[in-house]
Amino acid sequence: MCETRRMNLLVWGLPFFVGCGLSDFNVPLTGETGPSLTYETYDTAPGTETTETAESTETTETTETTETTETTETTETTETTETTETTTTTTTPPASSPVVSDFYVLEDGYDIVLYFVVSDADGDLVGGSLEATINGASESFSMPADLDGFNPGGLSWVVIDAFDDCTRGGTTNVSGRVSDASGHMSSNNTANFTTSGYGVTVSETGDVAPSATNLGVIPASPFFICGDIYATAINYKADVDYINFRPPASGMFDFSLTWTAPNGDYDLYLFNSAGGAALAFSYEIGNVQPELFSYTLSSGNEYQLAVGGWDGGTGAWVIEVQ
Repeated sequence: MCETRRMNLLVWGLPFFVGCGLSDFNVPLTGETGPSLTYETYDTAPGTETTETAESTETTETTETTETTETTETTETTETTETTETTTTTTTPPASSPVVSDFYVLEDGYDIVLYFVVSDADGDLVGGSLEATINGASESFSMPADLDGFNPGGLSWVVIDAFDDCTRGGTTNVSGRVSDASGHMSSNNTANFTTSGYGVTVSETGDVAPSATNLGVIPASPFFICGDIYATAINYKADVDYINFRPPASGMFDFSLTWTAPNGDYDLYLFNSAGGAALAFSYEIGNVQPELFSYTLSSGNEYQLAVGGWDGGTGAWVIEVQ
């Protein structure tokens, strides 16, 4: 509470009154986003309040009081500036690594699909990669280009093609981790799963029709038959592989032949096992694959497939029936 005091001092023959000082006030810092800071101004500087001894030190003490008050205001302003600078300083949050919260493998038909859920606080998964190891073989998938589905924070997936269609089956081990575009890497994740066996590999004993490898009734499609061409020659005079089989049911079936020799020219034929002319065939000129045809099969009948090497290099072949 402000109180006016009369001092027993005559200035030009008049009583002299000491009035109230400024009241408390708030000073917002224009343009700053931080909280307003409160400044206090006193009637007189703390510790220098006027007393009755003012009679013997009239003018001198009044002057000192004014100077002290100004010094106090200057000191408070300097402290405010320093505090404001500290408040408005910004820092970049530390970078984080991707987090994989789910990692598993399922079969989709005859495809093997790796599913995973990954999130990244930095938001820079695009440009990163999935590094997977499948039974000891390394695979790298760029994100999102090499993935079949990409949903940051949700379910992503990729079809794994690192399996031999004719020999897969049993327990398979997959491990993997995800890196973001900044190179930060997630922890390693593992999944063990059991695949189905969809195919069979035929031996080289069926190089003539009478000694064809007999598979009996093949499983429901898709089904894979694998073998090798060890030599090629015009008119198939070097190596032809014959396979007998019965379909699991009557209906239309698709046949597809692929091979590994980069310059090979292999052809595919379908016969009735009793002999006679070809029921269907595919023989594209040159290294054009796959060789394809479709044919309606009858349950209980036995058929014969033949793979012939016409020209080019030798190597493995695969027939897919579905």
